[in-house]
Amino acid sequence: LICKEELLMKNKKIRRCILAIWLIIAVVLLTLVYRYNGNEKAEQIISKLVWIYVFASCIMTGVMYKLKKKK
Repeated sequence: LICKEELLMKNKKIRRCILAIWLIIAVVLLTLVYRYNGNEKAEQIISKLVWIYVFASCIMTGVMYKLKKKK
């Protein structure tokens, strides 16, 4: 059987990994925005990616809030 403390530590590590990946994606998107500044087609594509990222961030924040509230 897995101890409750071990399970909490594992969940904490998973959340940290997800947060790290999420922050890396944000840095990549910001780099792309800076690099392709002036290229209209690239700006449109990157703009759509940023909107998807922001929307997914809101959903992820809501899910994490609900999960934390249940505990």
